[in-house]
Amino acid sequence: MFKCCLCLSNLHIFSFIPAGFKDSWLKSLFMTSLLSLLISSCGTLAGRKQFVSVDTNHRPNWFQLGSGEHFQAPQVLELTRDSSWTFKQGSRSMSVSCKPRWAGSILPNLGLTLVSLLQGDVSGLGLLATDWYTGAMWDCPTYLHLYTNHRDLSEAYCPNYLVLPPAHEDELVGDQLVEYWIEKQDQGAPCPRYVFNDQIKYELSLLNFSFDESLNPSLLGGQHLLQIAFNQNANGVVFLNIDPENPLLHGRYFDIHKNRVVAESSTPLGSLNDGKSRKENHFLNLALSLFPNSLLYEAPNRIWDTFSHENLDEKYNLPRFMSGFGVTRINHPRGFDAWDLILDDYVSARTHFYQLSYEQGSNPESLHEVLDLGAMLYFSIGPTLFTPVGSFGLHFQGGPTFQWVKVDDKVSSGLTLAVGSHFFYRAFVTEDVFINLRVTDSQLKRPIVNNGIYNSDFPLESALGIGWFLPQGRWLTRRLLD
Repeated sequence: MFKCCLCLSNLHIFSFIPAGFKDSWLKSLFMTSLLSLLISSCGTLAGRKQFVSVDTNHRPNWFQLGSGEHFQAPQVLELTRDSSWTFKQGSRSMSVSCKPRWAGSILPNLGLTLVSLLQGDVSGLGLLATDWYTGAMWDCPTYLHLYTNHRDLSEAYCPNYLVLPPAHEDELVGDQLVEYWIEKQDQGAPCPRYVFNDQIKYELSLLNFSFDESLNPSLLGGQHLLQIAFNQNANGVVFLNIDPENPLLHGRYFDIHKNRVVAESSTPLGSLNDGKSRKENHFLNLALSLFPNSLLYEAPNRIWDTFSHENLDEKYNLPRFMSGFGVTRINHPRGFDAWDLILDDYVSARTHFYQLSYEQGSNPESLHEVLDLGAMLYFSIGPTLFTPVGSFGLHFQGGPTFQWVKVDDKVSSGLTLAVGSHFFYRAFVTEDVFINLRVTDSQLKRPIVNNGIYNSDFPLESALGIGWFLPQGRWLTRRLLD
């Protein structure tokens, strides 16, 4: 929260108030709305919930939260940040205190509140209240150890281990190695239990990990690892890696609650030949790395039209929401800090479908019907800034574009090159659904149509869209190719 509030305060937001707003109820309304945005981005999104590892000296053991909910330790819980947490076991009560976040919440909010009061506005008083209500003003421990003299002899401790695939050029082979390793470990024994499924792959995709990347505890990070364990009801993780010289499949058992590796094992692997040459694996790796992970459905709006005559009246015969569809590859914000900056590069494809009528004055002979269909394949590169309220990017793009244009009864089509730039804002409203706003300025090297009636060159265009993050398409496609 500290960075969020500090950055917005440095913008001198009060200087942006229009002159007509000053000393009026409009100024108060403007400031209230602005600070409401500040509150939502700095307080609520700073973290009402926290994933917490709860362990005990006698595993397993049942405890009770202050809210009355029972759980068996060790376990990862999702708790609401507060000044303290209470745990009970029978008549015994244990309290865990949280510390105030002075640098991350209280002091920045006091500064912003003072600035707002000096401007004659009391809306800033809501900043501290919001962080207090959401719990964002508290810094709570991530790893808890509850000591007890009680021993639960009715059942033995049996951990659930998530098994993460080793790095491999072919994602499918990595998955098969996990299944092979689990089969060799199980041998009919009911405990420990090993888990590997598509949901785990989805969780790793949210963190933007690639299948040819070696995973380890420090790379996953504390909260990310705890969140995956919470969603999978797991107590540990087995990190696999390949020793090609022996060859062996090496597993490291990481206890989530002790936050360290507790055991290691090696399994003979035999031949690593998966039926494909290294060159074929490299090609598959490259192709799948470019595979889109998101669908985008958008309603484009041309900021200025492309008519050759300024006095032509432009009419859309189809609703705007039927005009645009695309696929792209994005980085999910879960894998980044609240404030983060990266250099992004990716491939995307987009289509547009315009059916228009042009009319000049009341002369019926001046009526022209236009059907403009386009498909663009872009390579984009540029900086992407992640913030608590969404991500912003300014990217340069270029690539081949196919156009099919019909003006009255004449059809023209062809392939050309488009280059330009686009600015976007993207915000996730759920884990996999996001809102996308873009402004694109592109030019065609050679417009397919420029006949004095219609110019098919790309205009400056804005578009509001809704997208779906679907990383499953990559590994499902790989399985179909097997």
